[in-house]
Amino acid sequence: MGRRPDCKVCVCARTNAYRLANVERIAENKRRYREENRGRLIEKARRYYAENAHKFKEYREVNRDRRIAQKREWDAVNVERRREYERLRWQLNPKAMRAKDRNRKEAIHRARPSWADAVAIAAFYEQAVRLSRCTGIPHHVDHVVPLRGRKVSGLHVPLNLRVIPAALNIRKGNRYAPETRP
Repeated sequence: MGRRPDCKVCVCARTNAYRLANVERIAENKRRYREENRGRLIEKARRYYAENAHKFKEYREVNRDRRIAQKREWDAVNVERRREYERLRWQLNPKAMRAKDRNRKEAIHRARPSWADAVAIAAFYEQAVRLSRCTGIPHHVDHVVPLRGRKVSGLHVPLNLRVIPAALNIRKGNRYAPETRP
C-alpha cells in the first residue's frame, strides 16, 4: 500500500508537463470552483483571519516599512491602473468618497482656532497654486504636524503649514516628519 511504479522525478515531470499544456483549462476550473464555493471560501477566510488576527497584526507591524515601499513601487509602475482604480472607487462609492472628503475638510475646520489668521492661511494655498503653475510640479499645502495624527495632532494655523511638492506630501502621509523638508 502506498507504493507506485514510477519515481517522484517522473511524476513531477509529468505533472509539470500537464500543467503547462492545460494552463487555460486549469485556470477555468479554479475560477469555476471559486465561483461555486464563494460563500464557503469567504467564510473560511474570515474564520482563519479571526483565529490568526494577532499574526496578521504582528506581520503588518514588523513589515510596515517594506509594505509601504512595495506599495509606492507598485503605484509608480502602475500609475494609470491606480488612477482608474480611484475613478472606479468614486463611481461605485460616491457617498462614501464624498463623506471621506467631507471628513477631511471638517477636520481642517475643527483644527483651526478662532485666533488663526485666515489671510495668512489662504496665502499658503495661493502660493501652492502659483508654484504648481510656475514649475509644472504639483505642490500641496502640508501640515507639519498632522491634524489627525496617531501620537500627536496639530492645528490649522500658519506656523503648522508649509508648501511642498505633492509627491513629498503624499510620501509623508499622515505622519509627523519634520525632517522631510523640500
